[in-house]
Amino acid sequence: MRQIVESARESESESDASVWKLAVLVVLGVIFSLLSAYYLSVFLSSDNFGSILASFSFAAVLTIVNILQVLFIKNLWALRGAVILECVAPIIFFMSAIFPVLFLPLLVAVALYVIFALTGAGRGFRNLSNSLSVQFFGVAKPVAAKFVTGFLIFVSVAMYYQFIELGRLGPETGQFLMNQLLASTEPALKIQYSGISFNQTVKQFADSMARSVINKTRFEPINDPNIGLSGDLTQLSTTEQNRIADALSVNILQSFEKRVGTLNPNENVRDSVFNLVKKWLGKFSAESKQMLAVSGAVLIFFSLRGISIIAMPIIEFLAFVLFKLLLILGFARIAMEKRDREFVIL
Repeated sequence: MRQIVESARESESESDASVWKLAVLVVLGVIFSLLSAYYLSVFLSSDNFGSILASFSFAAVLTIVNILQVLFIKNLWALRGAVILECVAPIIFFMSAIFPVLFLPLLVAVALYVIFALTGAGRGFRNLSNSLSVQFFGVAKPVAAKFVTGFLIFVSVAMYYQFIELGRLGPETGQFLMNQLLASTEPALKIQYSGISFNQTVKQFADSMARSVINKTRFEPINDPNIGLSGDLTQLSTTEQNRIADALSVNILQSFEKRVGTLNPNENVRDSVFNLVKKWLGKFSAESKQMLAVSGAVLIFFSLRGISIIAMPIIEFLAFVLFKLLLILGFARIAMEKRDREFVIL
């Protein structure tokens, strides 16, 4: 009996045993890709922020499906075909970038989307093929990282096309994008000025900077009784510290105003920065605005990339749960090759 089982195991072939299951995976991938692109196009044309959340949610589901495709599809060319379909499908909702006038950067973005997704799928496929057991996260991590990077490149260029080339950047969307950029820089600023936040008013922001300077200022001890100070500024009385902080805050505000013009101390920092940027952009030539817009698209990409890094473990965990569930339900199974190597088969 044992010999029969072993012989059966040896006869297992690492190939796609179920065409309809393979087709289901590919169709689901294309559907979620189209849904993600559709809601992205709705957001870009209407400033509907619920749509961008829907787009990113469907993109997350698409990433999960992509991970499962790499695990389940055994034919590398079939896998590549599925990935290419999923990456090219979104262009349906951006046909105005092709006809009547071609916007080449969007096609380049789609090409990069395909390249990154194929690179991730290929790396995951090789990791699975070269391992003796099914190492789920060895497959999921490179697939998710590359696929999401390609998707965000496409999103960034699509935003540039809609907002800059077509001039459809509304005030709410502009404020939203500015908020995201500020949020991405805030952690770095807090290293130097621990108490600041872009949610503060301009006055509160300056006060926080002043207080941070006081807390970090150090100098050689002064033991002169006529001065009455031995140590650093934090050893002063609270009243003295507040007096110094108020004076320093006024100086900080004046320093800002010399560079950017009059500031409203009671205005939120985010709103103030957005208004200053609008005023600043109005002084530039068309060529300079174009360069700034490209820089803005790059910043949007890195901002979204930072957010995706936080979401990536969640996507990988959900993909793992779904993978195990599909094994339990019999959609796929773990097979053996020559009694010493596992692989997944539909």
